[in-house]
Amino acid sequence: MVAFCGFVLVLIMVLRLAPHAPAARLLRDWLVTEPLAKLGQLKSHHLLFAVILPLMLVGGMELLIAAGSVDFLMVYALDLAIYFDAMLVAYALAAFAVARNSLRYTRLRLGGGRAARRVTAARRRRSRQARRTLPSANDDDRPAALPLAA
Repeated sequence: MVAFCGFVLVLIMVLRLAPHAPAARLLRDWLVTEPLAKLGQLKSHHLLFAVILPLMLVGGMELLIAAGSVDFLMVYALDLAIYFDAMLVAYALAAFAVARNSLRYTRLRLGGGRAARRVTAARRRRSRQARRTLPSANDDDRPAALPLAA
């Protein structure tokens, strides 16, 4: 471990003290530029997957036994990551709609006595339909559906 830390310290010193040296340019390309390019290609559900999978693996053998294999566990983690990503998008859209409506309401109220247009269009009042009266349940005197032979 000490040797590894010393090696990393030497790499950092080369990158800091001699940034224009060929070795420093090579290290910068390998250790900085390429990993940042790869991270730039990641989508949000990939990052959520990178967070969810280690948390599921902390559960240990119980989750592994329930899932059946590591492959199923990874597919389940990816499914959860996509679900969480969709939920975050839905929450963001809902927050945007609430903020937009609040801004409209505030503008309407702060408009004072000026001619502020209504945010929603006026609606017509619905006319009630006449209720049909049903015959009472114990009405024995209503006409028979078929003529009775007496």
